[in-house]
Amino acid sequence: MLNQIFVRLSHRLLLVNAFEKTLIRVIALAAPGLALIALLVDYLKYSRMAEGVWSVSLNLYYFQARFRIAFALIGAGICIWPIKAKRALLALVLLIWVAGEYLLWLRNSLAVGRYYKQLGVDNWPEESAAHLFGATWWDISTIVLSVMLLCWLLWITISALSSSAEQGPMFSERGTTQKGYFS
Repeated sequence: MLNQIFVRLSHRLLLVNAFEKTLIRVIALAAPGLALIALLVDYLKYSRMAEGVWSVSLNLYYFQARFRIAFALIGAGICIWPIKAKRALLALVLLIWVAGEYLLWLRNSLAVGRYYKQLGVDNWPEESAAHLFGATWWDISTIVLSVMLLCWLLWITISALSSSAEQGPMFSERGTTQKGYFS
């Protein structure tokens, strides 16, 4: 069963045109680059502002989240560069992990917001972008590129699995086309 998924996904990836491959490769390189820039900006900001125990612990959490996101995106970029079926599925898993990291970040940011509201602080800290505590606009651009990669990989994977389920086997076990589809 798993081998059939790899075969179907491999054949679907062969149908991706050169422009789309180039665009996805550029995005796959830009996303970890932006994540590393966000990590560097956070490190420089953190090294300058150690105001107290609470700010240090909050900044360390978000620094570690950026670190995990950056390395997951580097892994996904390496997997996407030579577009193969197993690597595409590994990149899909890594991008789902990145999405999970950002969702945890959002959940924790909302918890920090509720905590600030309980303390009577009404305004959100200046160092927040799009209601993510401690986020910069580098993080937001990384989120956008990560979502683009995730959507593309999900679309490729779902189209590979659904087209073969609806139309029957498009390719034989050896990888050659059967008559009637491309003849």
